[in-house]
Amino acid sequence: MGLVEIDWKPDSRKLRQFAVVWLIGFALAGCLVGWKAGVVNGSGKWTAPLVMWILAVIVGVFGILAPSRVRPIYVGWMAIAWPIGYVVTHVLFGIVYFGLFTPIAILLRLIGRDALQRKFDKEEESYWIKRTV
Repeated sequence: MGLVEIDWKPDSRKLRQFAVVWLIGFALAGCLVGWKAGVVNGSGKWTAPLVMWILAVIVGVFGILAPSRVRPIYVGWMAIAWPIGYVVTHVLFGIVYFGLFTPIAILLRLIGRDALQRKFDKEEESYWIKRTV
């Protein structure tokens, strides 16, 4: 069992949720593409935003009214999104590890701090630390 698993056989509720998110997401993406293309001030082309809005409405309405119709889109979308999410997650974890923990470790070594007390002392009879409860 992995951390994130793809639901290959989603129920109607999950497909409806996907359709609503698709509708909102593609509608907003169409607005953003239209704004970037210059449609707002009248100099851009309507093709890309219009295609995105049509896709938003078709998939959104079909998904809300007949959720089983959007199952192939859901499965395809998840099959594409999972590997992307896997790679991005591991890259971000690597950036956090090497960008945060490594500089802290280098700084602690430069100032001579040994928080785990790993230095070997030949004179020491035992490394046992007695604690009171």
